[in-house]
Amino acid sequence: MKEFKKVIIFGLGVSGRSALRLMALENVELILINQGPVEQTKALIKDDIELSSKSVTIIEDNDKDELLKHIDSDFLILSPGIPREHSLIIDLNIPIYSEIEVASWYIDSPIVAITGTNGKTTTVSFLDECLKHSKVSFFTGGNIGRGLCDYVVDLKNGNDTKKDLVLLELSSFQLESMESFSPKISAILNLTFSHGERYSDLKSYAIAKSHILKNCDYAFVAKDIFESSSIECPYTYQGEEVDLADIDKVRDKLYSLDKNAIKERHIKGDHNLLNIYFALLILEKLGIDLTCLIKALKTFKGAPFRFQKVFDKDGLEVFNDAKSTNWQSTETALKAFKKDDVVTLIIGGQCRGENDYNSDFFKSYVNDINLLILTGESGKLIHDKLLQEKFNMTKIYLHTLDEIKKYITENKIKGKLVYSPAFPSFDQFKNYIDRGESFNKLFI
Repeated sequence: MKEFKKVIIFGLGVSGRSALRLMALENVELILINQGPVEQTKALIKDDIELSSKSVTIIEDNDKDELLKHIDSDFLILSPGIPREHSLIIDLNIPIYSEIEVASWYIDSPIVAITGTNGKTTTVSFLDECLKHSKVSFFTGGNIGRGLCDYVVDLKNGNDTKKDLVLLELSSFQLESMESFSPKISAILNLTFSHGERYSDLKSYAIAKSHILKNCDYAFVAKDIFESSSIECPYTYQGEEVDLADIDKVRDKLYSLDKNAIKERHIKGDHNLLNIYFALLILEKLGIDLTCLIKALKTFKGAPFRFQKVFDKDGLEVFNDAKSTNWQSTETALKAFKKDDVVTLIIGGQCRGENDYNSDFFKSYVNDINLLILTGESGKLIHDKLLQEKFNMTKIYLHTLDEIKKYITENKIKGKLVYSPAFPSFDQFKNYIDRGESFNKLFI
């Protein structure tokens, strides 16, 4: 493992504070960079580290002169929400790692790492449910759940035991800053352009995703995801391309395992068949008894805020898909409904600055959406664009969720109501979890 004496941590969200707790155990000199006044940061981390007994320097995220006093640091741990091109660090000549990379130095259990534009949370959560029905001990984290460094902290403190398997959902942001991270199995479920606020084009986004293949032992990669975008994967890897084009073949493969369990599963839609199929391939490769998958099909009711039914009363069914941050995931949600369903779609969030208005989306689903409710920052932009184009769709702009609930109640909306924002949550919420919980409170 790398030797180090001085470490910078930039960003003290969930990931950064997880890294902070681990580095505090290593008794290294710590340089912490965070947004806001120093005293505010001290209050934020008071439960994570005893400041009086550690060598800790706190720097505001606009104080480059102070940071340059610490260019002798061994490396910088970068929170995933902060781009590597941030003006504070863009010309800093020290290694930059993610919290996942650093945690992996301490882990010798096999790691399963999963990414993709859509479906990764559901696939990881379903695998988590499968493993609960197996004899395998495991930790689940990364982009969902706890930071991976917290697992290491618990091991070091004797609060947990070494697991047979580490299961991780990884975002492109986390994968940007990997060096020696070495999963036993990696998977890329799909690849379409997303996070226009961070990436200039599909190529730069795809390259970030591809880092999951860099040092893996074996990979499952959706067929032609790089070729179809005219992008050359920068890494060679051992593994297989997974052909998802023929959904009937995928369904037949799953039916051969247990047709009734597949038909009666709680997570509906062809997209979830693909997620289950990836889980099957991974479990097979690990040599885990597939009985656990059959049991999980009967108990797994979906990942939180991923097309979850939260209300069904008086002719109104409500689905919470608050994790949706791109057009493709919202399109997937709409495809789960039948042609004769009366669908009300709630869409909108923080503008990305790229592809915020997607006329092709509305042209494709104009006949499938009975009422379009637009909300948040991007909702106003979309509403105005639809008016400019004289788009023949029943629509209304309501700024907040409270306004939406009032409108739904007063107008006695019936049928299928789905909240699938297609945009990041940060215009009105702390994160997608806050967004999802806020929506649930209106109906539960």
